[in-house]
Amino acid sequence: MREKFLEQLEKVNVNVQELLARDTEAVEKLVEDIKTGRVELLKNVETFEDESHQLNRTAEHAVMMLLLRQQPVADDLHALTSSLAIFRNLVRIAIQATECHKLWIQLPKEDRKYPLLEKQGGLVVEMAKTLQIGVETRSVDVLRKITEQDDLVDEVFLEVKEKIVTDIQEKTINASVAVDLLLMGKYFEKMGDHLSSIARHQLRLIERKW
Repeated sequence: MREKFLEQLEKVNVNVQELLARDTEAVEKLVEDIKTGRVELLKNVETFEDESHQLNRTAEHAVMMLLLRQQPVADDLHALTSSLAIFRNLVRIAIQATECHKLWIQLPKEDRKYPLLEKQGGLVVEMAKTLQIGVETRSVDVLRKITEQDDLVDEVFLEVKEKIVTDIQEKTINASVAVDLLLMGKYFEKMGDHLSSIARHQLRLIERKW
């Protein structure tokens, strides 16, 4: 019975890797569109979001079935709770990537070039890829790097806000564009926060420190 439980728990970890890979790809496509000024790479954003929700529901169902079918000890219960938190963070990243791309699509073509957003998004992609390595290898050292990377994302968001204020003062962008760009920067910041949260939960799963 115990071996079966651990086997199913490992499948949950595989689901985490699959969802993280999808999120990483989505953010990477978004950043590439920002870099090139295109709106092509993540066209079916609604489909992506719906599929992410479905995958999340499937993963959460697997965790709940483990709770119902087994009689987990306290340590296992903490592990399953962390897994649920990870899935929720992953689906939020998918939602934010989708919303970010929608904002990018509606920007006027002449305003689809903002290097600081490209820089911030690129840092989020680096975070996601680092997290992928940490999850796959269960490396404590790699997972602990995520917090430092998240600090960099936050720092660039401050630069984004300052640049937007300057652009408004110099009248190089209008208020509507400024709001959309600011929201995109905020979404990138939140993606970084969710990736950092996932890293913390993964560390708890590895170190069994609840």
